[in-house]
Amino acid sequence: MKTGRSSVSHEFAGEHSPSADLQAYPKPSRGHLHSILPEGALTLTLHNPNGQRVMERGLNGDATFEADVSRLAQGIYHLTVTDRSGHMHRKKIAVL
Repeated sequence: MKTGRSSVSHEFAGEHSPSADLQAYPKPSRGHLHSILPEGALTLTLHNPNGQRVMERGLNGDATFEADVSRLAQGIYHLTVTDRSGHMHRKKIAVL
């Protein structure tokens, strides 16, 4: 939504958008992926480059998450965290 002075972006329940609230490191990942999660995180999913879900975890509002990605094929993966409000926070993750 645009205002006279600045541009403001709103997320709606179920909307997919990149998020500064979701952090993942190291970039690229080779063994373990560490994530700092948005407030109220409920589920985490990881999809491979073909769109197949390769991981799904319940989070129960956890603030951090660690995953072993050492057995995944190289590529760009899509990390999605859904929070209590239904917002979907996304990051692209490179796995080597």
